[in-house]
Amino acid sequence: MTEQSEQPKKIGRFPIIGTLGVGGMGVVYLGQDPDIGRKVAIKVLHTTGDKEALERFKNEARTMGEISHPNIVILLEYGIDDNKPFLVMEYLDGLSLEKWINQTHTLAEHKKVLLNLCSAISFAHRKEILHRDLKPGNVQVLPSGDAKLLDFGIATGEDTGLTATGFFIGTPKYLAPEILQETTHTKTSDSYSLGLLAYTMLCGSNPFATETFEATMTRLLTKIPVSLHKINPNIPVDLSKVVDDYLEKDPEKRPNSPKELQMALELISKPSVLQKKIVPSTDSKDLRSQEKTVLIGESPKKNLKWLALTALLMVVVAVGFVYKNHVEQIKAQELAQLERAKQERIEQQKLAKQKERAKQEALAKQEQIKQEQAKQEDLARQEERARQEQERIQQEQAKREELAKQKAKKPKKKPVKVVKTPVKESVEEEYKPPVIVYQKPKKKVNTKPVFKLPELTPNANKVALKTRSDTQISRGTTKSITVELPTGITIDKFKVMRGLSEFNQVEIRKIKDLQDSLIQVTLYAQSNASMGDFSLVGFYQNKKTKPLLMEVTL
Repeated sequence: MTEQSEQPKKIGRFPIIGTLGVGGMGVVYLGQDPDIGRKVAIKVLHTTGDKEALERFKNEARTMGEISHPNIVILLEYGIDDNKPFLVMEYLDGLSLEKWINQTHTLAEHKKVLLNLCSAISFAHRKEILHRDLKPGNVQVLPSGDAKLLDFGIATGEDTGLTATGFFIGTPKYLAPEILQETTHTKTSDSYSLGLLAYTMLCGSNPFATETFEATMTRLLTKIPVSLHKINPNIPVDLSKVVDDYLEKDPEKRPNSPKELQMALELISKPSVLQKKIVPSTDSKDLRSQEKTVLIGESPKKNLKWLALTALLMVVVAVGFVYKNHVEQIKAQELAQLERAKQERIEQQKLAKQKERAKQEALAKQEQIKQEQAKQEDLARQEERARQEQERIQQEQAKREELAKQKAKKPKKKPVKVVKTPVKESVEEEYKPPVIVYQKPKKKVNTKPVFKLPELTPNANKVALKTRSDTQISRGTTKSITVELPTGITIDKFKVMRGLSEFNQVEIRKIKDLQDSLIQVTLYAQSNASMGDFSLVGFYQNKKTKPLLMEVTL
């Protein structure tokens, strides 16, 4: 079992780059698809021992597999590695809505995020799927200003009940009041969470949030927050009233879909209103001083109902603390087991290193013995060759002396007279074949036109670069481009540009001069370089050439 603090090198087929976040159920890692190089978010369950957590994890995979919407995070793959299930989702850049809320934005930016959330929730409801855990931490705001809904781990159909144990699954600060009294989560409950999310965005803080769980639940049941228009006059009155409708304590008086909020947002169209700044409120005490308290009715039955609700709340809190302590004990036991397993692995690694060191020393001794034997054999061979060479020289010397003795004993021979016989000339001339001389073909003269440049003045035209090579380069590869220059031009340096800025994801590795006004430029595209067009620009005499258009591909 991998420790929570340890980052794995690989999950399934995906190499791990870093850690994006750690939650109660699991860890979210930043990975990379080895096939196409894109970044992905990989969610891994901490442990498979908790059957309820495992079922929620599988439920998230099933739910996300059924829905596909531009404002809902995309599930790419589901798998199991080392007996642990994992989800591979698209990696979303930008900010969590929790951090986004604390910044100043225009009403138009708030409108765009809320419309995206209304669209995502409406689509899920049409698929009969309830999110049940709408909160800022489950919304990601992209750099484009669009928003995507995350975490369908406890999502379910409308006909599925939510037990008291399930109460602790969601986020208490954003739960509908009826969830504390009833056991069924409906579309209307999601609408309450959406309205409270909209209020928190436009106000800057959750009106019910306090330091303790009990106080938060009490405020959620008894307090009516101040209308948004009273807090910030830049928020239209109609939008403020619609948000108040979504925060109704009675689910029968509350909208049961995001449609009313969506219509109120779409009616805000004046540029002067949309460009107004929404500054997060920092003084929650002043806001709470204007709140209203829900009055308990005079009916004894209604009083008993609220008293029972309060008692139920205290029971839930007690159960929550017991459950929390139980979970902490289990985690402590798991950590102790992990620590023992870690120590065992360290000891095994030490023993393995000692065995490997002894093995290496034995091999080194064997190699030294072999080298000594090889040296002795080499010396013996050299001595044998020297002895054979000496014998050969002695044999040759003996042969020369024997030949000299035989030559001295032989008598001298008389010279033989040679008579030359005249040769008759042939009447016919001897046939001589024609001599064929091979001539090499003449080299073609390079008829390339000579560029005549105008006088280099501040208003002179830029020189164009030409290429004799393919201008596409794949990510993670090196490619040499042959560039043709006009005669008489000397390039001082090259730069890789995208638009008006340097494109650092493509590097110039080498520049080499070739013959006939040709230059070879070697480029390297990083493995994570963004695909698309870029340009190669040369500089000469304080001037730029025209850009040479190129492309980064897969």
